Amino acid sequence: MIALLPSGMRGSRRRLGLGLSLLLALAGGGFGIHAVIHAVRAASHARAAEAYLEQSKHRQWRVNLTLAREELIHCRRISPNNAWFHFLAARTARRLDDTEEAERLLHRAAQLGWVREAIDLERALAQAQRGDLNPIEGVLISFVVRDHPDKALILEALSRGYLASYRLHRALACLDSWLDFQPDNTQALLWRGQTRLLLDRRDDALADYRRVLEADAEDEESCRKLAELLLSSHRADQALPYFLRWQQLRPNDPEALLGLAQCQAEMGQTDEAIALLDRLLSAEPRHAAALALRGKLALDAGRIIEAESWLRKSLDLAPRERAAVYSLYRCLQAQDRQAEARQCLATLEDIDADLARLDHLKNALQKAPQDASLRCEMGQILLRNHQEREALRWLASALKEDPHHAAARAALADYYRQTTDRLPTNTAAQRRNQAVPDGR
Repeated sequence: MIALLPSGMRGSRRRLGLGLSLLLALAGGGFGIHAVIHAVRAASHARAAEAYLEQSKHRQWRVNLTLAREELIHCRRISPNNAWFHFLAARTARRLDDTEEAERLLHRAAQLGWVREAIDLERALAQAQRGDLNPIEGVLISFVVRDHPDKALILEALSRGYLASYRLHRALACLDSWLDFQPDNTQALLWRGQTRLLLDRRDDALADYRRVLEADAEDEESCRKLAELLLSSHRADQALPYFLRWQQLRPNDPEALLGLAQCQAEMGQTDEAIALLDRLLSAEPRHAAALALRGKLALDAGRIIEAESWLRKSLDLAPRERAAVYSLYRCLQAQDRQAEARQCLATLEDIDADLARLDHLKNALQKAPQDASLRCEMGQILLRNHQEREALRWLASALKEDPHHAAARAALADYYRQTTDRLPTNTAAQRRNQAVPDGR
């Protein structure tokens, strides 16, 4: 059972302050100047780590956590037997999703005598963050209600766990509570924007992303989300400034260049769009979406043969990219190649059926988030549509809910069988075994 006790962090901060005030006494008491120098260095790195952790509430969450982690490495090198440094490093690693390192550091903190209740709470937060919410969910919620000193960290872990397990309404409620408590926490705003978007509350998501950028003009994720959301809503004139800002943050990012080209194309600035696409394709000649847009622009200009060439190249790389398939259908219709056009039309209908089914499955999952079959079918559809990264995530989540789920295991085994053919035999077998556990 996790006890509701004051956070180890609060006590450690008091101890750190006392330690600094005692440095002179240590030096005068015969402890040696080298010990004092080590203590000063450790305290300096600890202050820097806590400053980065505090900054992470307001901007650049992952960047600041990473910087804090680096400072804590210095702390542990200087004071390898300091339980507090190991505990705070474990918590930071867990928040950065480095679960193995987090558990190793937490185990060491326990060996060094860190507060047992704090260790137990941290393990519970790691479990919640992964989406394994039974049976700890009720305990953690009770801590939030009773204003536990680590309330913000508990809300963070619960929010992430609810998102990981696709419990979207619970995630949203948790994020709302977190933002009531810390209204300027930019990471909470980002995750709430993501959750609202998954719930198809696009305007609310836009509002969250705008609030992040108001607080941190260099936040790349919110800039990208705003740009893509506005463009997908056919508000290219509003999306353009965000794509420009994204490009300033990442000058050679192909997706930023593509977004700029899409905005210009939608706004009728065809020559500027083509120039950007040519620049992108000179660096990334196998960029399927850029090839598809290049083909569409050629088609719109009446250059049918040129358009077909661009579109075929795109579809060789991404055979079920809907925009490219539709443009090729138009291209074939313009050439009166009806049999090929009908094949494109059949593919379009198949893609649309998959998209409709995905929407249905997402709605069903909100009511039954532990249904492994729903998760498996999501993964299968995404694999069929060449969205491998998302597909693997859903298939893995199906096996997490049911390690014996035959269809999910078969889908993963088939995928890794196809993608490891060119690897050495031992490596291929190892990857397949890691991806599809035996369920025991």
